[in-house]
Amino acid sequence: LSTWNNSVFFLFSKAQITNALVEHDWREWSVLDPYGISKTTSASFNAIDCIKVAMELNGDQAAVLWAMRIAQALVITPSGSRTPYFSDTARGFLVGVILHFLSFHPKDEHNLPYIRKLLINGYRVYDEKTGREETTSEEAQQLLLRAMMNNPAFDGAIAGAAAALANASGETGGNIRSTLLEQTKWLDIPAVREVLCSTSLPLSDLKTRKDVVFSLTAPVLSIREELAPLCRLLTNMTAYTFEYIREKNGQCLTIVDELPSQGYNETFEVMLAVARSYGQTVLGISQNIELMKKTYPKSW
Repeated sequence: LSTWNNSVFFLFSKAQITNALVEHDWREWSVLDPYGISKTTSASFNAIDCIKVAMELNGDQAAVLWAMRIAQALVITPSGSRTPYFSDTARGFLVGVILHFLSFHPKDEHNLPYIRKLLINGYRVYDEKTGREETTSEEAQQLLLRAMMNNPAFDGAIAGAAAALANASGETGGNIRSTLLEQTKWLDIPAVREVLCSTSLPLSDLKTRKDVVFSLTAPVLSIREELAPLCRLLTNMTAYTFEYIREKNGQCLTIVDELPSQGYNETFEVMLAVARSYGQTVLGISQNIELMKKTYPKSW
């Protein structure tokens, strides 16, 4: 890493390497460090900004594709699952929620922590005088669904996502919601929420500049457990960014430690075949071969 004469995307557990290099390296380091274990000030990353950049380049309808990409990284179908319907429908509903708040909510709410808040609370109604909540939890969720179904933005993609959940029976709908809430619960961690509301370094800079490093630093158990979805999200959003940004300034060294901890990542498997032509030289690290066999049984 220290001898690489270009940009670096660096997902690595613990902080020894980051701390050893950040003060002496010639590049500008942007370190995403939610738990404060490195020597540098923590950077920030708002995945929704990736959608907005795509919309600026390719028009508003690009939001649908990029919302799907974010949802694909956040909601996965467990290996060997006999009921992929729940995760598939939960993922589709999340796409609708992302598009809904992009078109309906103010810009300061455009971030993943707010989406989590919306998924939990729905649209609660409070008495203006007493401040007492007038809606039950179920009513608040129904108000959100109704607002989404009446939102014509993005050629009906929002209404379609809401209808799939609205048409599910009581128990089935509950299972879909439970799946979505379970797989996004890591967004409740205060330290994580704090670094996900803005973007300090656009991912496109990794392709267009030679003098930057984007790094995630966290304890190894966190990367293997609650931050695995964040690692998957960062890996995927970087790959997609390199695909659509045309300007290239050399090769970005892409180091992904604890690769199997992300779970099976279809995007990573696909990107390996094309990453080099888009400007990424990829190094994936697994602590042992058995973990790779378990996570990628057909292609490890």
